[in-house]
Amino acid sequence: MPQLAQDIAEALPLTHFNRLIRGIVLRGADMSSMRDEVLALVWFLSWL
Repeated sequence: MPQLAQDIAEALPLTHFNRLIRGIVLRGADMSSMRDEVLALVWFLSWL
């Protein structure tokens, strides 16, 4: 994927939500290993 498209995707909350859900459901990751995605979603929610 072109770098510009990657940068735009990083600015969307759905990207972080998908990574979080995929990590938990498919890999069985715990919340501490998904810290960056959780923090990104909290940051997005703080703007509401």
